[in-house]
Amino acid sequence: MLDGRAVPTQDFSRRLVAEGFVGLLVRSYVKGAAGTDLNMVLWHWTRDGCALDVIDDEDRLGRM
Repeated sequence: MLDGRAVPTQDFSRRLVAEGFVGLLVRSYVKGAAGTDLNMVLWHWTRDGCALDVIDDEDRLGRM
């Protein structure tokens, strides 16, 4: 990505958006999570000033 080339996750996300997807389930890597623990990631992209907001109601990221 730093070399100006797309990385696989960017290609994957572009395909999802093009097909109309607005979310996906991803494995949780939080300490103590089992392989079956999932996070739901939702998005809504706009054309001007897209941003990503992280919602961490339980402050799990702050404790890492």
